[in-house]
Order: sequence, then C-alpha cells, then structure tokens
Amino acid sequence: MSSPVTPEMSTSSTTKRKVVSLRGKRAILDEVRQKNKKTDIAQKYGIVQSTLATIIKNASKIDAVLDDDVGSVTSLGQPWKSAGNARLVPSGLDYMDFALAGEDLVATEELTTDELATSVASVSEKETIANSSSSDPEGDDIGAPQPATSGAALAAVNLLRMYPSSEPDVCALLGSVEATVLKRALAKRVQGTLDHFFQRV
Repeated sequence: MSSPVTPEMSTSSTTKRKVVSLRGKRAILDEVRQKNKKTDIAQKYGIVQSTLATIIKNASKIDAVLDDDVGSVTSLGQPWKSAGNARLVPSGLDYMDFALAGEDLVATEELTTDELATSVASVSEKETIANSSSSDPEGDDIGAPQPATSGAALAAVNLLRMYPSSEPDVCALLGSVEATVLKRALAKRVQGTLDHFFQRV
C-alpha cells in the first residue's frame, strides 16, 4: 500500500527518505492528539516510527514556530514595512507598487520573421529617404564593394559557424568556404612574397 501524496512531503531521490514540512508535522501531531494509532499515522504519511517519535518529542517547538509565523504576519505589507525600517528596501518604494507591478505589464507577441523583415525594410526605406534629402545633391555613391581581407572573411565564417551549429550540412558548407578562403589567402601570401623577392633583386 502506498502512502498518500501530500504537498507537505517530498522524497529525496538519493536517500529515499521523506522530508516533512512544518505543516505536515502539524497534521501528524493533530492525528496523534486525536489518539490515532501511531503505526497507522506513520503508514499514512509514509514515515518510519523513529521519525514519528522525533516529531512527537518536538511537538512544542513545532507548534511554537507555526504559531509565531501565523500570528506575526497578518498582511504581506508588514514584512515589507519591517524591511523598509531595516533599510533593506529603498525609500520611496511602496509595497503596493511592487505587489501590483504585474497589472501594469502590457502583453506582447513575438514577432514573426515576416513582421521583423517588414519593420527592418521600413526603417531602411526611411534612412534612404533621409539620406537622399541631405544637402549633398549627388547623393551617396556607394560603388562596388571593396574586396575583403582574408582575416575579415575568416572572421565572418567563424561568426556564421556559431549560428547554425546544429545543422551538419551548413557546417560542412562553412568548412569548405573556410578552406577556400585559406587556400586563396595562402596563394596571395606566396605570390606577395615572390613579388617582394623579385622587386628587391
């Protein structure tokens, strides 16, 4: 027969020993005070007789702790006020502002890829319009892209490698791009060294 599952108790996975909370101990003590059999109580709560004896032995301490906790806090604002008096809470910060902070939140949705692309496109269109209306009558001629250095290309490959690390096909493709960049960088370096050598001669 298995013991009832109660929120007052939890089982430790390493020792298979029940941990009984204070409220669980109070429930056990209430049953002891009702003159129920100790073996039945131990079986109901899934504890051994020695644990039950320890709980009964410490009944006055358990009752005192639970009575102090229940009697001392009649509202949640009292601990906040005590913390403020102890200068643990910054001055000017009210408990109700803290407690009702969730009501001021506005629910938002996660942007989809299409919505994100649309917002980025609209921002770039606004920047293009702002740039074309600048004092430069010719506008900005961007021209052809400048060739990247092999170091910049390798840095870009490393950056891209971090993004799709779970996709094996993409990683293989990035590996081949990296090999091509390294091969070209080595060829340019050898050619540059040869050109430099022949210029000196």
